[in-house]
Amino acid sequence: MVQTQIAPHVIRNLYIPLFEPENPVHIQLAEACLIGHIALAEGGEYKYDKQQRYIDQLICKILPISESELLALRDSVSALKPSL
Repeated sequence: MVQTQIAPHVIRNLYIPLFEPENPVHIQLAEACLIGHIALAEGGEYKYDKQQRYIDQLICKILPISESELLALRDSVSALKPSL
């Protein structure tokens, strides 16, 4: 069995900025996540995947990570989880 849950002590050591309601990128990210959750609940895989790619782009604007690094990370995580 493959575990994909991340232990709390790992999260504590990551740089994740706090949500800033005045930051337009943070607002876009929150909205994109909501749309993705709704799409997944409604069975819209294409819309979910599209939102996931958009979220990846927004994350690159917030975190000190390049788009190519994020894509490599996404590929690694995709290999661990079953398809929807």
